[in-house]
Amino acid sequence: MRMVLTIEGMSDDGSVDSVRRVIKSVLGREVKSVEFSSGKVIVEADSLEIVENLEEKLSAKGYRIIKVESY
Repeated sequence: MRMVLTIEGMSDDGSVDSVRRVIKSVLGREVKSVEFSSGKVIVEADSLEIVENLEEKLSAKGYRIIKVESY
């Protein structure tokens, strides 16, 4: 399943690396790929349920998921 996450507080500077680290640490092996494009994060994973856990961890770092689209 591919999910496109719009994350508030993320810019094209160092926050991309910060968000990538959070995603990899939270989701680990559940994530097949993580891409960044135009201020959005494209995550390929097995389940949509991972978003809840990810949202909690990102908010601790000052980011907020404001939109989730799944394909």
